[in-house]
Amino acid sequence: MKTVTRKTLVSSVIVVAMLWLLGSTTALAKMEWSITPVHEFTVPPGNIIKGGDMSEGIPDIVKFGYAWVDNHELDTVTFLTGNGSMLVWHYMNEQGRILFDVPVDGDKKYKFGFVVKTESLMPGTGRPARYGMRWGIYLKDGQGAFLNVNSLKTKPVDYLNGLVPSGSVIRTPSEIDLGDGLKPLAGTHDWFHLELVLDLPALAADLTAGSGRITAVRLEQLLSESPIKIWVDCIYALPLEE
Repeated sequence: MKTVTRKTLVSSVIVVAMLWLLGSTTALAKMEWSITPVHEFTVPPGNIIKGGDMSEGIPDIVKFGYAWVDNHELDTVTFLTGNGSMLVWHYMNEQGRILFDVPVDGDKKYKFGFVVKTESLMPGTGRPARYGMRWGIYLKDGQGAFLNVNSLKTKPVDYLNGLVPSGSVIRTPSEIDLGDGLKPLAGTHDWFHLELVLDLPALAADLTAGSGRITAVRLEQLLSESPIKIWVDCIYALPLEE
């Protein structure tokens, strides 16, 4: 019979504890996000946003706010896929907003994303929630109301992976890393890819969503107080199979 030494037993316990901790951290995350520079990109198969590659022009799902209501166009020269990209711009002391409202199956996890390119973006100043460029997520419940997400502030750090809840929106941090360290997004950047993964059933339960489910996700790109040109391309949303 093989003898189990104390050293072997202790090592086994440590390995089991590490695996449990890793599994617990993975299970805890209800929102994941990443931002990565890219030189080429293809919209993933299964995309539920029609024309997300701009092959048929700017998709109907896209809505504009503030200065971008008038200052937007399909750019058929600068793009990664399809026939063009969505170009928006504004000037000093103006602000712009893009919204994508995506109907979802509240019983599934979803992946959302798009690629972005900037020109002459000035760094944000003042209150981070208002100044500079950030992205936001709004969750609509089965009764048609956007959920208040303030209760998520008490969740462990890994739950939102650095995303910041406030009122009815969950925003990306004011500083991001495009390969040169954490800092506010500023200047001219070639294409980078933003992706979000949302565990909708878990979020609906934790936020006590009306009718017990999330029925739509609103994605927002917001920018204030900086003259800028921004290109957006390859918009996608797809359900994830477990």
